[in-house]
Amino acid sequence: MLISKSFNAVKDSTENFVKNRSSSPGIDFLIKAVLFDFDGVLVNSMSFHVKAWQTIFRDIDIEIKPEDVLLTEGSRSIELARQILTKKNVETSEEALINLVAKKQRKYREITKAKLTNSAESFIIELKKQGMLIGLVTGTPRLNVEEILTPELISRIDVMVTADDTQAGKPNPECYLKAVSLLNVEPGQCLVVENAPLGIQAAKNAGMKVVALTTTLNRSYLVGADFYATDLSDLENSW
Repeated sequence: MLISKSFNAVKDSTENFVKNRSSSPGIDFLIKAVLFDFDGVLVNSMSFHVKAWQTIFRDIDIEIKPEDVLLTEGSRSIELARQILTKKNVETSEEALINLVAKKQRKYREITKAKLTNSAESFIIELKKQGMLIGLVTGTPRLNVEEILTPELISRIDVMVTADDTQAGKPNPECYLKAVSLLNVEPGQCLVVENAPLGIQAAKNAGMKVVALTTTLNRSYLVGADFYATDLSDLENSW
């Protein structure tokens, strides 16, 4: 797939986007793989993650805002909890942090009604028809993924990298670099679809182009992306 400047979801200025332009007018780079984040991109799960974190923190008399979770989405859960507690000037042990995260995971699975976002399945099917490699790169546990995605959809994903497969969370590029290694493509041949600041940073740190979806945060928070779209339906329609 060749991305061009006519791409409807492109941001206003593309001067910094043009890298290895082909001889065709307006063509920017050749895509061999599309790498999707999970929460907030393929599934509408972030409101349930926020509610689970708020419930668990409220149990220890700490109130948090949705932005406390949304702005740290993509990091490992223990790091997210540590950052919030640090922000609230609360000291705790590593064991207590681990227990807090375990409680949050149980609460999330108890309350979640997350489903695939509109166009998630149809877009992946279309990309596969075009010969694209598909990756799923997420900071969520594999269990969360397998509870929502159907076996048929999982079979269309060439590589899946979850929190169970990496040591560092986003914005560390480890997850994205592992995905391209498994797909046997170069970072510059990948387009990443993200919805969170740390995910965008991770993809850019890995040397990839990024489409940021404004599904959970407005565009002002999604600094550094190469393209912007409202959701996967918008992206699919612009493809």
